[in-house]
Amino acid sequence: MTEKRCIGCGAILQNNDSQALGYVPDLSMDYCQRCFRLSHYDKHENYSDITANQDLSALESLQGVFVWIVDVIDLETSFNSLFTEFFRHRDFMVLVNKCDLLPKTVTAAKIENYVMGRLEKLGLHPVNILVRGKDRSFREEFIGLLESQQKAIIFTGIANVGKSTVINELLGQQILTVNRNPSTTLSVNRIEAEFAVLYDTVGLVAGESVQSYLASNALKKVVPNSRINPVIYQLTGSQCLSIGGLARIDIHNCQNVTAVLYCSNLLNIHRSKQENADSLWQKHYKKELTPVLKGVGRFDSMKKTEFEFSSEKKDICIAGLGWLCITGEYSSIDVYTGKKIGVYERKGLI
Repeated sequence: MTEKRCIGCGAILQNNDSQALGYVPDLSMDYCQRCFRLSHYDKHENYSDITANQDLSALESLQGVFVWIVDVIDLETSFNSLFTEFFRHRDFMVLVNKCDLLPKTVTAAKIENYVMGRLEKLGLHPVNILVRGKDRSFREEFIGLLESQQKAIIFTGIANVGKSTVINELLGQQILTVNRNPSTTLSVNRIEAEFAVLYDTVGLVAGESVQSYLASNALKKVVPNSRINPVIYQLTGSQCLSIGGLARIDIHNCQNVTAVLYCSNLLNIHRSKQENADSLWQKHYKKELTPVLKGVGRFDSMKKTEFEFSSEKKDICIAGLGWLCITGEYSSIDVYTGKKIGVYERKGLI
């Protein structure tokens, strides 16, 4: 008998084990119990047979046009992933997702130019770059582009960039299961659309992302779902910015520094003088300083990443969390976060 798969996540449907993936009370159902609970109750359940996708082997045999979806709030996690090498010798498009989370003053053209410049530095040359979420007819534009390809379309990207959300928009209805928790899609999911055959693929779990080390309730605070209101600081002296209990940014010897923080507005940001920072963290970690990373019990178990002064406007990015844009005079910047979390500097995006 042909295997039937869940429309929402791609898991093989079965009615033998209610504690295993793909369970349905009745095999005539289209969605597994896990997808039903995610969609209707936002209830995330951990299954022992869910394994994190940490390689791209499932993509090797797929034939068609690849669409690499990247999250504009977390570009560096995508650009430092295995996808960079995967696409080095393949034709692909880039879709910059979640651009509606940025301030309205940031235009689609600016995002496209910035992403193109970053990709060129990586030695990557996409056939197209599209922007989703900046007051344009994305669906019509993208469908027209996909129809012209006359091939299957394969959507790829790291976990939580919004692959299933994009496909649902193209289909014009909520077909695939969407949730902020990683590993919502469990298998390659083939969808017959009027304009093309689409493949939703399993998101690559980024081990350097803050989001990979958070409890489900903490993800609600860290993953933004509405437009970010940047938090602006004018700094003098040596100052610290604590982003919940997830990261601390120390900026030393500031002289008329402007620091603008782009992250979820549900997170508590604490500003303090550098000389008091260590004692404050020891006292308030896991109390006022929440949420925290799984596996990080104390502040002194975090790693420090150091950056030297730059006269140009630059961003300090923390993978899966957001970034700090900084201008002005300072001597150095130290970022404290979990040992596995990626921390990068780049030319200012905004």
